[in-house]
Amino acid sequence: MDLTILAALNSLAGKSTLLNGLLVFLAEYAVYLLAFPLLALTFGFGLNHSDRMTVVVSLVGLAVSLLVARQIGHTMSGTRPFVTEAWVVQLVAHKADSGLPSNHATGAFALAAGVLWSHRRTGAAMLALALLVAIGRVAVGVHWPSQVLLGALLGVIVASLAQVLVQLGMRDRQRRAKAYPHTPGVA
Repeated sequence: MDLTILAALNSLAGKSTLLNGLLVFLAEYAVYLLAFPLLALTFGFGLNHSDRMTVVVSLVGLAVSLLVARQIGHTMSGTRPFVTEAWVVQLVAHKADSGLPSNHATGAFALAAGVLWSHRRTGAAMLALALLVAIGRVAVGVHWPSQVLLGALLGVIVASLAQVLVQLGMRDRQRRAKAYPHTPGVA
């Protein structure tokens, strides 16, 4: 399955200068577009507690998922397709290190999932962009589909765990505020 999907997506590479440019943009630079919704939440209209928590969840999910991804990459072999398959058209330069999991997919999906919990439309748009990043990484020949899938799952799971922990912390804080309404620093 990995080989079939890689062949289909990588067959787009080298077809035209315009398509190559789009694939390189998706694979290398589109991930940075995911910062704009977070910046809008941070500096946007009437920033409220929920928006701050969304940014915190997304950034914690990003940081932790990338740390976990790094450890996975150091402990498991994940040869990149341009190393093992001579026919792969590689559109972006990359070291022949472990590609398991894709850091781009991990980070993109962590940010998107962190936002999705509290801002459905924005999070869904971010997930769509994260999917395009993952497809781009395969199309330019630097990742196997399974490597971007693992990165996507890792990012979503870690961001979701961060959301659950934040929710539990907020519930505990509210419970303590009700139990001790006049205690400074609790609320």
